[in-house]
Amino acid sequence: MNDKEIITAQSEVIKSQADVITSLTDLVVSYQERLDKETVVKGFAGGSHEN
Repeated sequence: MNDKEIITAQSEVIKSQADVITSLTDLVVSYQERLDKETVVKGFAGGSHEN
């Protein structure tokens, strides 16, 4: 492999790693949003029981 091929291969690896990081970030964000919704629902449920 010459230098150009090595650099191309490294950039492909970096791109795929970035895709993985993006996917994990999306997963965490969607999980956090779901938790927030569940917390809000529990908050309303808790509030109605107290009254």
